[in-house]
Amino acid sequence: MTVTIRYILNELLKMKKEFCIAAARLIFDIVGADGYVSDRELNIMDGLLNDKYGLSNPERGFEVNRITFCDALQILQNWDNKNEVKCLIEELKLISGVGRIVEKNKSYTTIEGHCSLSEAWLLLAIEYALNSNAIVFSIKKNEYRFARSEIIYLENNNENYKIYEEMQEHYGEYKSQLELFGMRLIYIPKVCSYLKEKREQRKLKSLMRYVSPFHKYEDQDAQKIVDNIDNIATKDFAKDLFSDKAKLYTNLIPSFLMKISTSVVAEDKPRKKSNFILIPIEESISNTLRKALNKYQEYTLDLHIPERKLHGRPFRLHGFDRTFLNFVMSHVLNTEKLTKVLFDFSYGNKKVQFVFDERRTMTFSLSNKQMCLYLLVLIFTTYKKGVPVNRATKRKTTFKTDVEKVFASIYTMVKENAEGDLYDGKGRIATDVSRIAQKLKDIPAAYHVAVVDNKAVVNFSCKDVVYIKFNKEEKLLDKEMKQFRDKDERMNFEDLCCRIFC
Repeated sequence: MTVTIRYILNELLKMKKEFCIAAARLIFDIVGADGYVSDRELNIMDGLLNDKYGLSNPERGFEVNRITFCDALQILQNWDNKNEVKCLIEELKLISGVGRIVEKNKSYTTIEGHCSLSEAWLLLAIEYALNSNAIVFSIKKNEYRFARSEIIYLENNNENYKIYEEMQEHYGEYKSQLELFGMRLIYIPKVCSYLKEKREQRKLKSLMRYVSPFHKYEDQDAQKIVDNIDNIATKDFAKDLFSDKAKLYTNLIPSFLMKISTSVVAEDKPRKKSNFILIPIEESISNTLRKALNKYQEYTLDLHIPERKLHGRPFRLHGFDRTFLNFVMSHVLNTEKLTKVLFDFSYGNKKVQFVFDERRTMTFSLSNKQMCLYLLVLIFTTYKKGVPVNRATKRKTTFKTDVEKVFASIYTMVKENAEGDLYDGKGRIATDVSRIAQKLKDIPAAYHVAVVDNKAVVNFSCKDVVYIKFNKEEKLLDKEMKQFRDKDERMNFEDLCCRIFC
């Protein structure tokens, strides 16, 4: 019985610590929301984190950066003691200058006035996440760079014609209304019209090269986007955004998407994750916006009057415009069929060429290890289940797995008999995978190396597509592989490498 009680107490303490860390994450983000930290905010923050939440200075940074702002909200959503959650909300308002909290007969009063726009935006998101059917989530995709002031309309079909017709009829009114609050309404059909009507081919081509400077876009690429942009629907963008959250996309009803913040999370190395909130449209768009703006006005009167542009709306480089143009380029231009992938090791060249429809070629330079790893992953994805990210533990250092043997065979021949180790000192290749993805960012994700179930894999087959060039001759990889398979379809990888790089 004593052991059971001790176990329960330990679990309760863990849960309480989890709540304290979630509270600290929200407090940290609200303090830094406007880009400034005042002495008053520091004093309140130190008092709360030290005295109430039991997080001393040395452990704060480590503990708080283990979770995202979104993770913290989800912890609070599931927290049983709603009074503690309510008290935390009041503390966040206090820090922002719009709240009051009484504790142990002491009253911290609000500062006269209202909080900043950025603080009001965070408070709005927090209240919606905790007091409505709104959904909070995080994504790691760097290509999705939204501004916090953008409100994006999303859906996965047009079956809700009432909402669809309301947006079509009153878009201009809602857009102007939100601009007065420093917000921008994003409706994808209108963005498509802007790209098509306001940018002739020459300007669009220049803009495409500015957004993706490492890609040589031709006149026909710009024309292809203009010709096909009417076929891009809101649901297409939503499906791409939620590509790793299939359930969220399947259950998506007409909603407004807003970026809450960006969290730096301490994983194997610091990584940035974008936090979002998805607010379902209740009954009508006008009612949903009215409730949100009324709540927003409780926090701030710092309204933003939009500037009048004499030469039309400019293209925004640091918000939805840039993100959407990248999506359009990928969606339209990458529908071409991949006809050839060439690993070129000839005469010291280290590059991979992707040829689409025998017309457009994209070339990427990689390091020796990245080239060999990319080829290794392709081979082992085709005939195995991928390349393990971690070397198996408790294994003698002299022992070489099949994967390591093949990598060493390739690397030795490519780099003039140099010794190559597939795994670094930590036994991980995830860093190399991420570097390859960064180098190949301008081609579809299907041709990247990805980590799935702790194995590095690719999503395309090498059959009739992948060639390897060493010295002068190009060799079809699949044809070479067939020569080294036995009757049980087992592959002699080392002999294969000798054959390719002879």
